[in-house]
Amino acid sequence: MALLDLRAWVAAMFFTFGTMLALYGVFFADDEDMAKAAGTNLDLWTGVGMLAFAFSFVVWLLARPPEFEIVSNAERLAGAAEGAANAAEAEDRGEDPSGAAAEASDDASAVNDVDGLSEGDPAAQGEAQDKGAKG
Repeated sequence: MALLDLRAWVAAMFFTFGTMLALYGVFFADDEDMAKAAGTNLDLWTGVGMLAFAFSFVVWLLARPPEFEIVSNAERLAGAAEGAANAAEAEDRGEDPSGAAAEASDDASAVNDVDGLSEGDPAAQGEAQDKGAKG
């Protein structure tokens, strides 16, 4: 999963270009290039700087790896069903469902509605079937 992190891609890019610049500075820099930069091998030092930057990104990636919370669809649906049951109980008691119960109720209705269609709207379902037949 660490390869999907942007820090890994930035480190790889800077490592690649830094290596290319450093190698060019070591093997292909001539006196004309040195004269333009007042005697400093800019390709070499820029490449070394880019390699150091890439190394810092790798250290950062290893020091704070990405954290992923994986929630399965079954857990999500169970939570929505539980919230819907709590909201229904609150409505039965004459209370106004609020907070997490209302949010879970919305989640449960979203699970029941596919693309905004509910079972009680045959016209909308017919339109969706027509779109499906055309696409």
